[in-house]
Amino acid sequence: MSREHEQIGQFHSGFELFKLAPKEPISPIPVLIEPGFAANAESHLYFMKELSGSGFTAICPTYRFDLPGEPKRWGLVSDMHRLKLKSIPAIIEAEGYSKEEEMPKQVDVVAHSKGAVDIAIVASIYPEKFRNIIMVAPGGLRPAMLPWKKITSLMEGQHKDREDKDRLIQGGNNILQEMDRANMMYGARFKKSKSRYILEAFDSVRNIRKLLPKLADKGIEVAILCQKEDPMYPPKLFDEFVRNSVWRFIEVEGIHGEFKFNPNVGQVVINLLKEMRGIPNST
Repeated sequence: MSREHEQIGQFHSGFELFKLAPKEPISPIPVLIEPGFAANAESHLYFMKELSGSGFTAICPTYRFDLPGEPKRWGLVSDMHRLKLKSIPAIIEAEGYSKEEEMPKQVDVVAHSKGAVDIAIVASIYPEKFRNIIMVAPGGLRPAMLPWKKITSLMEGQHKDREDKDRLIQGGNNILQEMDRANMMYGARFKKSKSRYILEAFDSVRNIRKLLPKLADKGIEVAILCQKEDPMYPPKLFDEFVRNSVWRFIEVEGIHGEFKFNPNVGQVVINLLKEMRGIPNST
């Protein structure tokens, strides 16, 4: 991990937390960056610098699945889901801001890709911990999603042969291709834990569409930023229901995850944060 990060803690709830704080913050409320698939604090360092340079305190977790108390053998999607459900509230408790001692600590969030799925689910359970959420190229919002119960059954090993798996996921045969792709992309690099990356690919098919209006009803403003050249989540993926369920929907140039290294896209995210907080833009 780069020395430019401040490591503020390692927790048995399954993550290490890293922080970049400006000398003169424009707001005491930190911005939690929730990484997407296979990402961590290191891969978001450039954007953390951009946030800090604009006056925001940036915090980002690197999830750890090898800490004491965590499952050593990954066999169910629910293991991954359970880890995130308890880690995200712990992150907010560690570094969130509360104006008064008796009030819950809160954060604003920039959630990327699958990270939007995790954040939406946690925010629906603990809405008092969240103020604003910016979803960058979010997963989980397709009008037609893969059948979750059937996929859970598949991951529990109830269907062994490939032909039966194909029948099980009718209408979603591409999921086996996604498993193979995840294995090829991450298997060589993470030989000991490649199964969790395949599981995370499965976990990303959770549908969060119905949560969007619920988050709005609970006072959480949600903005969606999608990128026009994104092959995974292009603008056409998001229908009128999604667009009408959020505070702001913005299309920008770029590919998937470009906000992490493109200052122009990153600045759009920062300007959105300022607008959501009522902070005048100087850019």
